Amino acid sequence: MAESESSGEIERRLHPLYLLFSFFATIRGFVVPILILVFIRGGDVDFLALIFVAPSLVIAALRYASFRYRLGENEIHLRGGVLFRFERHVPYQRIQNLKLVRNLFHRIFGVAGLTIETASGEEVEAQLEVLGLEQVRYIQERVATKGGRHREESPEEAEPEALPDFKLGPFEVMLAGLASNRGLTLALAAIAFLWEQFGGDETRLFLRSLDDRLPAIDLPQGLLAGLGFMIALPLALIALFTLTKLLAMLWSLFRHGGFRMRLVGDELLFRQGLFTEVASTIPRPRIQSVSIRRTYMHRLIDRLELRFVTAGGADLDESGVRSVPILHLERLDEVLEMILPGSREKPRTWLRADGAAWRRLFLRSLPFWTVILAIATFLGGPWSVLLALPLLPMLLVLARRRVGTMSIGLTSDGLLLTRGWP
Repeated sequence: MAESESSGEIERRLHPLYLLFSFFATIRGFVVPILILVFIRGGDVDFLALIFVAPSLVIAALRYASFRYRLGENEIHLRGGVLFRFERHVPYQRIQNLKLVRNLFHRIFGVAGLTIETASGEEVEAQLEVLGLEQVRYIQERVATKGGRHREESPEEAEPEALPDFKLGPFEVMLAGLASNRGLTLALAAIAFLWEQFGGDETRLFLRSLDDRLPAIDLPQGLLAGLGFMIALPLALIALFTLTKLLAMLWSLFRHGGFRMRLVGDELLFRQGLFTEVASTIPRPRIQSVSIRRTYMHRLIDRLELRFVTAGGADLDESGVRSVPILHLERLDEVLEMILPGSREKPRTWLRADGAAWRRLFLRSLPFWTVILAIATFLGGPWSVLLALPLLPMLLVLARRRVGTMSIGLTSDGLLLTRGWP
């Protein structure tokens, strides 16, 4: 390696496999629209693929040809663009996180994706989608040396006996999915599809059989349909809940599998992902607040979830590494001290929410109740309104209970906010 290259002063390109990864990403992004057009309107798949995919591949090739980055003495210099040129300088001292992403294809080809994050805001400073592992380690070492930060070892460099301070096994990771609401969208889509295919005819046959078996009972018009809706709705909710939890557990296993967190110096190092491995580093001084989330399901399994907000960013990024997905209650103090020292200090003063604040919460829930009422009337007829009416006092009780549990505690260097069911 030449002297200028070892000093990081020459300009470099992304790995040539960037073109292949861009092709896969383009196919993944357009396969659904292409299939929908083929199913609805028919047509030549090759022609549709050419229209959708070819322009994206040309853009990817132009980006690869024009993009350059250089590791200078005090900053990373990036430039590129075809029609609109850009040039960016990122000082090493401003870099807060180098997020390493390696999915299954990255591992097969021996490459990785690197995202450069600073404390300037939610948007990332730069994305180097495909780099060789040797170049990734060189960038990490350069940033660590010039920025005075710790460099996270790669799996190949880590010592076998160097265990992380905190890790989650497969069982705990699946419990995190069980306690979350992930999978709801897929479950709703699956149930809607099944209802569209089978539910309508089966329901009509069921109601017709009931009408034939009860000829002597003169039921008001629409009552039988309302009763059928009231019977079918709980069954559908049970099926929805079961499907949601199964999908959420599977998603959590893929997303958080192999979760590890350890403290090195004043930085938290995270690594997680079953197929797509994500490694990230967050300086502890950047953490602004920590929230403890305990749903009803968390309480049943004696667990909780930790989330924290960082300076200049959102509380959760797309990789989900700014959270501990699940944690046993007994280890709460230990992990909190690792993330935010001194956060377990007991408040000196507690302030309660105003007693009339429940009215505002109740009024905010009325649109939700109106939607439920409209859906019940549309699906089951006028008599199905009886199913939605009990929901109104439940919302009232919920609003009063939530206000009753809201309080703010004052500590020597911060605030402690509590809310939710006792």
